[in-house]
Amino acid sequence: MSDMQKDMRVLEGKSVIIAEDDEVIQQQLEILMSRMGATVHIAVHSSELDQMFKNEGPYSLLLLDLHLPPYNMLEWVRNFRLEEKQMPILGLSATDPGGRAMNAGIQRVLKKPLDVQEIKRSIYFFARDQRSETEAERKSKVSR
Repeated sequence: MSDMQKDMRVLEGKSVIIAEDDEVIQQQLEILMSRMGATVHIAVHSSELDQMFKNEGPYSLLLLDLHLPPYNMLEWVRNFRLEEKQMPILGLSATDPGGRAMNAGIQRVLKKPLDVQEIKRSIYFFARDQRSETEAERKSKVSR
């Protein structure tokens, strides 16, 4: 497999949640994440998202509509971060939440309508960081 093919499958073996209530955006993201190798789970409302985290997982990435009903999603992220500090969360929003999203614990906000190339760049960035951490952890275990 070439380096380019490996990059296309950067989410191979990882589980991703798409928390989005718009069916067109769900489908667009599901196709993209699947092509990148991810197992995709979809939540259409925030209470369903809560159930997924209670009953399933672990997950490697959350693509989160910042206006997913019925909760205030920035508050949801703040509470989520009290338990799960490491998992990247990419916010999806047609409006700019400003620094409030970052303060809540979202790593990056992607504007709707979605730019596929921007999504890919963001995912490569976070997947690369996760690979680097894993390699560093392996090296530290070997040196002990």
